[in-house]
Amino acid sequence: YLVGVMDAFNDPYIQEINFCKSTQVGGTEAMLNMLGWCITEAPANTMIVYPSDELGKLVSKSRLRPYIEKTQVLAERYHPRASKELEIRMDGMMIYLRGSNSPSKLASVPVKYLFFDETDKMEGATKKEASPYNLAKERTRTYTNSKKIVTISTPTLKTNYTWNLHEAADEQRRFFMPCPHCGRE
Repeated sequence: YLVGVMDAFNDPYIQEINFCKSTQVGGTEAMLNMLGWCITEAPANTMIVYPSDELGKLVSKSRLRPYIEKTQVLAERYHPRASKELEIRMDGMMIYLRGSNSPSKLASVPVKYLFFDETDKMEGATKKEASPYNLAKERTRTYTNSKKIVTISTPTLKTNYTWNLHEAADEQRRFFMPCPHCGRE
């Protein structure tokens, strides 16, 4: 089922992917694979939005940097001395990790690739600012025909981001796995 999600990322006619999923089924790993493709095949500025800066720092330290450092083709493109905790410099691109709780950081740079991890845990809009989702999405405006926006989350409430994006999608694909006990999908 993850192959279909990752293949959609490489389809030039698909600009937005909303991976509405159950817990612990490889969504973040699929996102890392898509990011790896960006780094090696079509480098461009990328933003990954988390519910908070703290989660971004944790993922940077425990998953993203080890992924880059242990994958030879990515490690060759990595510039650790020029990188910061929430800004990773690669050949031809920057990866910005941002918390949805920081509107000024979400509105800071243009990006071609935009990833949201755990979208439903992001806070909503305030009276002074647009929603974190819309603020970050505006960063892709420069790349009208080539942007990629990926949201990955387990839905919580029907009124939150993930379910709203799922319901508004032009196309919905469903993947079923057989139950290990009864065999039903």
